[in-house]
Amino acid sequence: FACPYRKHNPRKYCVRDWRTCALTPHKTVARVKGHLYKYHTIYQCQRCKSLLNSDAELNSHIETSKDCHPTFAPPVDGITRNIKVVLQCKRKAFPGQTEAERWKNIYTILFPDDEEVPEPYFEQVQDKAESMSFSPDSTHLTNCEDFICDVVPRFVRSTIESELNDEMQPIEERLKAQLPGIVEQALGR
Repeated sequence: FACPYRKHNPRKYCVRDWRTCALTPHKTVARVKGHLYKYHTIYQCQRCKSLLNSDAELNSHIETSKDCHPTFAPPVDGITRNIKVVLQCKRKAFPGQTEAERWKNIYTILFPDDEEVPEPYFEQVQDKAESMSFSPDSTHLTNCEDFICDVVPRFVRSTIESELNDEMQPIEERLKAQLPGIVEQALGR
């Protein structure tokens, strides 16, 4: 089986930058999970989205940081505490679930916005001569396209959700203030 991050974005998780992801096939889904925990775990504050170096630093940041303010930023690739808890569930989604189906389930947990789930199987890295056939400009254009397709929709979605949340606050507060009067009217009838 392949690393799900490599399947999701082979250009980012290439041999040069992510050698283990690009070159290591995994015999079981359990090995894939081990790979994910070892190479893709991140320690990110859920409020301010800061990336920290360890679980201890994250705990300290959460407990003591006064500068930790809610921030809406594009998601960062990686296994957070919450994702790890979901992945550690050993229960199969349904009886008779195959290893390939379990891999696809992991993929959808990691990339819920992807409409298509790729095949879970490891693919050999392309020959260097074959991958060098692209000009630097086309490679840059492809990287820009990948960025636009991957990051921009998530950023737009989180920004819109944030704006909607901000807009709903005054309505919610006004309704809370009016609630006693509404209850009195209802009881008076």
